[in-house]
Amino acid sequence: MTQTHTEHDPAQSTTMRPVRGSLVTGAGVLVLALLVGAGWVGGRAFSGPHLDNSAFLAAGSPSEKLSEAVDLTLSSGTMFVTTRSDDGTEFVAQTDYPNGIVYSELPDAQAGSLAMFQRGDEVLIRMEKAALPGVEPGVWYRTAADDTGPLGFVSAGFDPSYAKGIISTAQSVDEVGSEAIDGVDTTHFVLTVDKEETLDRAMELMGDMGTDEDADYFRHIMSSAIPDTTEYWVDGTGLLRQESDGTQTKQYHDFGARLQLPRIDEDAVRDAPGF
Repeated sequence: MTQTHTEHDPAQSTTMRPVRGSLVTGAGVLVLALLVGAGWVGGRAFSGPHLDNSAFLAAGSPSEKLSEAVDLTLSSGTMFVTTRSDDGTEFVAQTDYPNGIVYSELPDAQAGSLAMFQRGDEVLIRMEKAALPGVEPGVWYRTAADDTGPLGFVSAGFDPSYAKGIISTAQSVDEVGSEAIDGVDTTHFVLTVDKEETLDRAMELMGDMGTDEDADYFRHIMSSAIPDTTEYWVDGTGLLRQESDGTQTKQYHDFGARLQLPRIDEDAVRDAPGF
C-alpha cells in the first residue's frame, strides 16, 4: 500500500504528556529486547538543540551516569533510530520523544509488516496482512498509549522513567573502558540485568493475563528474551552512541532532522478490537 507522508517539524510541535509502553512481538518478546537491550548508535556528531547536560556531568557512579545519559538522549528532540538484529531483521524508527512521537514499520512473520505510530496519548497500528481476529489489512487502528496488554508495551521503552528504572534496578553497572564509536570517543558501560525485576515490570504492563497458567507461560516466554547483560557507549556530552545485548544494536542518527510521518485519514481510523 502506498503511503503519503507528511513532514513533522519539531519547532512547531506542542508538548504532549509522557506516555509509556513499547512493541511486543507476537505478543511480547521483541518488546523486551527493545526495553533492556535494543542498542543505541549515533551516526554523526550531535547537532540538535542545545541541552542541559549538567546532571550528566555531575553524576558520580556509573549507574547515575548511565541513567542521566538515557534521560538526556530521550530529551534531545527528533532523531532516526536504525535497529539491526543478528537474524538480519532491520527497521528504522523516526522519533521525537519530547513530543511523544514514534513511528516505525517493523517486519513481522504474521502481519507482513507492522506499522506503529505513537502520537502522544494514542498509538495507531496498521498491519500489511490480517494477523489478528477482527483486524483488516491496511487499516489504522487506535489504542491508548497507556493501555495494558500486548499494546501496553508500545511506548514504555521510550519513556525515560521506564528506561531509567531498568538501570536503577540492575544488579550492577560498571565502566569498563573507552572506545571510539563511528569516530566519536565514548565511555563503555556494562549493565547486569535483574531479570526478575524486569519480568515483574513487564507483567505489570501486560495487565490481566486471564489465568495463572497463562501468566506463567507468558513469563517463561519473555524470560528467554531478556539478556544477562547490556552494553552501552556514551559520548562526552552524555548522549548514548551505542547499545548492544549481543543480538541486537541500534544506530541513532539524523539528530534534529524533520520526520517523514504518514498522512492519516482520521475519519478512517478505527478503535482497536481488543487485541
